[in-house]
Amino acid sequence: MHYKSFLTIIFLLLLKLTFAQHIIRPEGKYVIGDTIIEVKVYKEDNEIREFKEIKGTETEFYNRYDLNSKILREEGKFYKGYWSGIVKFYDAKGKLEKTIDYDNSIKTLFKKKKEPFDELFTKIKSKADSLLIQKFGLHFFENHVIQNTNQSYYYASGTSGSWFEVPNYKPYEFLMRYDIKLKDGERFLVYEFELDSNGNLKKESSIKTISNIKNNILLTIKSADSIALLNGLTEKDKPFTYEFECIIDSLQKSKYYLQFSITGKPFERKNNGSEFTEYCCKINLNPFTNEFINKEIIEIITIVCH
Repeated sequence: MHYKSFLTIIFLLLLKLTFAQHIIRPEGKYVIGDTIIEVKVYKEDNEIREFKEIKGTETEFYNRYDLNSKILREEGKFYKGYWSGIVKFYDAKGKLEKTIDYDNSIKTLFKKKKEPFDELFTKIKSKADSLLIQKFGLHFFENHVIQNTNQSYYYASGTSGSWFEVPNYKPYEFLMRYDIKLKDGERFLVYEFELDSNGNLKKESSIKTISNIKNNILLTIKSADSIALLNGLTEKDKPFTYEFECIIDSLQKSKYYLQFSITGKPFERKNNGSEFTEYCCKINLNPFTNEFINKEIIEIITIVCH
């Protein structure tokens, strides 16, 4: 082998090794340009946790390292305070052992075939899916509904956890939550119900019947903004907030209709001692037809704790 070629290969290998390793800063808070980095050490858990937040966004990147070996054990990101995208888990030697795709509610194991109570979780998920399909139809479910695994929980003897946390004891109850997912990827929590360990609805739990569901494509945030700007909101009211709401059907009291709301930032604020009231303009739409329903002024009361 030519001497220069040999040196080039060595250099590239060293470069790859250098960039493959994670630089772990000492415990503390750092501001680098638009990035805020916070490093926390947990000696009792033998962990180092690193958080990176880009200013002006709601996304935070997370790494967890072994305190002694400095090997990366977990990496992922949070969006609006919840896991988002793919979270990766590594063993004590740094080998990938598991991924969880929170955007699609999928867990993938690489070093073993299953984790404790996987069969039970699979059964409960299947039961919950079936209940929603019976209510709303397969087409709507497959195209617009997805489990919110961040906010779905199991309950076991003396403990509880979110859907993808591995329990130490057999769960006896589950709180299932599902989002409506728009075409542009935005998700909104809408459905919530409880199941026992056999997958049966708890007596005090129910799934609301939505009377105005249609199989056509749901609105997008872009189309909702356009309608809101034509019916009372302005660019000065941004950033908007969005929400799906289940409203009792005035003609059929046992049923609900689904509406989508766009709310502008407060245009007025009144202080009253230990609390203050903010006033906002809110536009309500039919999410299936993009039809404007109404405009209203809402009050948001906040209690100040001293």
